[in-house]
Amino acid sequence: MEPIAIGFVVVVFIVVGLIVWKKGGLRGALFGAKILETVGEAYAQPRGSLTNTLRVHKLHGGDIGVEIVTRSGLGIQMNVLTLSAHEAKRLAQLLEDAS
Repeated sequence: MEPIAIGFVVVVFIVVGLIVWKKGGLRGALFGAKILETVGEAYAQPRGSLTNTLRVHKLHGGDIGVEIVTRSGLGIQMNVLTLSAHEAKRLAQLLEDAS
C-alpha cells in the first residue's frame, strides 16, 4: 500500500474517532448528538426469530432520539431517528390515534 493511501486511512480513522468521542459513543454519533438520558424502551411482538426493541432517548439540544434494534438468529440491525420536539409530539399523536 502506498504511503498516501495509508495516510488517508489514518486521517479517516482519526476523524471518525473524534466524532464518536465528541458525541459520547457510537450511538451518539449516529444520532448526531450526545444521549442525555434513555427514557424507556418497548418491545414488539417477536415474529419467528426476529425481535424488535424500540428505545427513546433525550438528546443534547432538545431533540428526541428513537432507536430501533432488530435482532435475528444471524445478526443485529440498528436504525436511528432524530426527531424535533414537535415531530415527536406528532408521532405520539399518530400512535395514540392508531391505538
